Amino acid sequence: MPWHEQRLRSSWNDTYVVHFVDSLGAQADAERFYETLNSDADMLIPALGKFGGVATVEHLLDERLGPIISRSALLGDDVFFENLCNLLRHVQSQAAVPLLSALLGRWASRFDLASSAVTADSIGLWRGFAPLKDHPRFREVKGWRKILENVLHANMRWFHKQDIMRVLETDAASYLTVENRVMRDKDWVHFYQSEN
Repeated sequence: MPWHEQRLRSSWNDTYVVHFVDSLGAQADAERFYETLNSDADMLIPALGKFGGVATVEHLLDERLGPIISRSALLGDDVFFENLCNLLRHVQSQAAVPLLSALLGRWASRFDLASSAVTADSIGLWRGFAPLKDHPRFREVKGWRKILENVLHANMRWFHKQDIMRVLETDAASYLTVENRVMRDKDWVHFYQSEN
């Protein structure tokens, strides 16, 4: 329908797309939902990522999201990235591992290790990292530990480094990295007499 396409792709489409997603959820037709999501992922994924956006279609979300996330993994801005990471929660099978790898790679590529300026400070980027690291298959991603250790060398805000360290602290193989970071970050000056 031409009017539907026009409304879906207009610059003032936010309300229309949200209502369209709600109507897809109300129809409870998974085949139609995934057919529509396949054809208009760039329009629908941001609507699904808005607060409460998934609520009306939650019962339809499953492993079929995998190919859609895969095709969209490198598209959009940081908010779109966050939406993809949130949708990945609904893919629990082994098919999630390459998707996690692609999204983790995208996340890591945003850090400029050679720059002295603070890099990758976007809220969407860090909110997207949260569901990635919490995904039950995150540790199955090949090289995840090395990726996080490399990102720690970038200049970023201390609380973002803490987010990464919280992931590494729970991994026995990262013990040396965690200990080295603690040694560098803490002031180990000792006094002959206690200041208390």
